[in-house]
Amino acid sequence: MSVTFEKKDGSKLEILFSVSPEEFEKGINDVFYKVRGRINMPGFRQNKLTRKIVEMRYGKEYFYAEAADDLLNAAYKKALLELPPEYKLVSRPEADVLSISAQEGVKYKVEVYIEPDVTVSEYKGLTYKNEENVITDADVNNELEMLAEKNVRLVTVSQRAAQKGDEVDIDYEGFVDGVPFEGGADENATLSLGSQRFIPGFEEQIEGHETGDEFTIDVKFPDEYHSEDLSGKAAQFKIKLNEIREKVYPVIDDEFAQDVSDFDTLQEYKDSIYNDLKLKAEIKAKQSKEAQLLEALLKNVSVEFPECMIDDAVANKIEDITQSFGSYKLSIEDYAKYIGTTEEEFMKSLRVSAVRDLTARRGLLKVAELENVTVSEDELNQKVSDIFSKSANPEEEVKKFLESEQVRDFIKLDLLAEKGLNAIVSYSIEEEKVEEKEEL
Repeated sequence: MSVTFEKKDGSKLEILFSVSPEEFEKGINDVFYKVRGRINMPGFRQNKLTRKIVEMRYGKEYFYAEAADDLLNAAYKKALLELPPEYKLVSRPEADVLSISAQEGVKYKVEVYIEPDVTVSEYKGLTYKNEENVITDADVNNELEMLAEKNVRLVTVSQRAAQKGDEVDIDYEGFVDGVPFEGGADENATLSLGSQRFIPGFEEQIEGHETGDEFTIDVKFPDEYHSEDLSGKAAQFKIKLNEIREKVYPVIDDEFAQDVSDFDTLQEYKDSIYNDLKLKAEIKAKQSKEAQLLEALLKNVSVEFPECMIDDAVANKIEDITQSFGSYKLSIEDYAKYIGTTEEEFMKSLRVSAVRDLTARRGLLKVAELENVTVSEDELNQKVSDIFSKSANPEEEVKKFLESEQVRDFIKLDLLAEKGLNAIVSYSIEEEKVEEKEEL
């Protein structure tokens, strides 16, 4: 079979191939036996019909079109065996039949999109600003204080009035113009004074009251309140203060360290917190550095994606978003409203994000190509093992995963992109810090 590949404008590839007269003849015969049971000819029983009789009645070309369609898939797959390795298909084929004849068989033309050409004008010497990662004693103490907050004890008090920081148990009922409103009443509600969970002025007016007090407070709903019926309206709440609970914080000492960690002393625990914070800061700085360098690289990447690639990338993003809805059956329109935009603007932003992601990945892969980096079988197997290390049956999952050539190729590209980024990082230059001069 003769096959020709011709690259057209952009990243469109035209493939010309054919089916021989002998293959076409066999295809016609196969079609005849496939459809014979559906052909009704007066005076002939279906099982007695011959191809010659049908062609005499309807013409020799009667089976041509269906035979050409049936032969297309196998012929296309055979043609792809000769596809040059530099061409990577990224779309479904669009096929046309150019000619059909018993003497010459069938000639086909298929148009398909391939990975577009990518150029990277510069990737060495990209600059970044280093993110400070100095950990102070104050940072460690903040961590300890947050942990102490999680281990606070609540002690009921009865000899004093409620104050900011206390947790109170209250019954309340709200009124607007003397009429109770829906959702404005509750019993034994727990409220931490100072948390600002309720509307402005509500919590502050509970402060100063003692257990058992019954009183009325006046408040005003915010103008932008979620319930339009209450927005901006004045309201009164009848309150009964059932209980006051004081927060008792643990003493941050060796005993505290033993209770909340595996360390015997507070100093050992502080050292551990310091090391954890330092590691997190280093990871954050590394991520910031890589993000800056990737942004710099994007300015140096030139590539034109076919619409089908962008559409597929947008579709994948939409699928990821809808899966994150879980049991909430939201439409894209509903989701756009939820995040405060329109469906049209949201889809535009998805498209911009999709093009950016495609450009970044192709840019990194191009850098990997320019650096002549490769991925070994050991690296590929290790990556897959890492992915499934926490699954119930890691060995079985890894084996199943590696059996898919498509999946293997995808992970291999991931690893190549990582290596491309590593190369950019290795050539990068930290920007010098500009010290601010004090004005005299």
